[in-house]
Amino acid sequence: MRSFRDQFAAAITAGVTQGKPKNGVFLDSCYVHEQNVDYCSGQSMPNCVGWNPLSPGSKKWGYTTAVSLPNGGRTLTPQQAFGAWWKGETIVAIDNHTFFDNPSCIYRGHPPSPAPPTPGGACKQNAAGCCDFSGEWCNQEDKDGIKYVFEQPAGSCTVSGIPGCNNGTVSGDTMSILCCTKKHAPCTQHRTATLSLSTPQDVLHWNFAGPNGHSKWWRGGNYGNYTCRTNKTDMFYDA
Repeated sequence: MRSFRDQFAAAITAGVTQGKPKNGVFLDSCYVHEQNVDYCSGQSMPNCVGWNPLSPGSKKWGYTTAVSLPNGGRTLTPQQAFGAWWKGETIVAIDNHTFFDNPSCIYRGHPPSPAPPTPGGACKQNAAGCCDFSGEWCNQEDKDGIKYVFEQPAGSCTVSGIPGCNNGTVSGDTMSILCCTKKHAPCTQHRTATLSLSTPQDVLHWNFAGPNGHSKWWRGGNYGNYTCRTNKTDMFYDA
């Protein structure tokens, strides 16, 4: 297998990149089948793994696949290498590690045990006795979702920007707010949301009666390979 890898790297250099600066190559020494798609990462072998460290397969198998450019150049993931090449940069990233030895993609025969969740930390309260809920919040952690932008003036305990709801009032790490369960109806349903500081994203835990009453939102707007978009469709109503 390692001999094949060496022959393949030599053939790529001779036939694809040598004297052809517009061509590019990313060749790693990883145990993996497919690297540039995500749909097959649920399999029992490393498939759909390595495009970037935050793709589902990469997280599942613990791969942070990367290769260094020659002559002490920077280290690139497949996604970064393709992006740089697409923008006109000459990219010849051929792994110097022998097969199985690249530390960014160690295959152990099984996915690594998941790391324990990072416990939420206590938020820092302002002078008025409340935490900061401001920023972009997404209703999905690792796939395309809807973005909500909370506004909370500095030193204030009032939060605005939640569709279908009145302004919220924060006490400590908990926000209380009146929301509408139907469009154009009075906002009479009492809801609470508790803020938990976590890594890599803060988490908002909702608590109210209804289909979305125990949902979670994640602070940060854009995360990883997914975009939390602003959408005119309001998903915060019960119906």
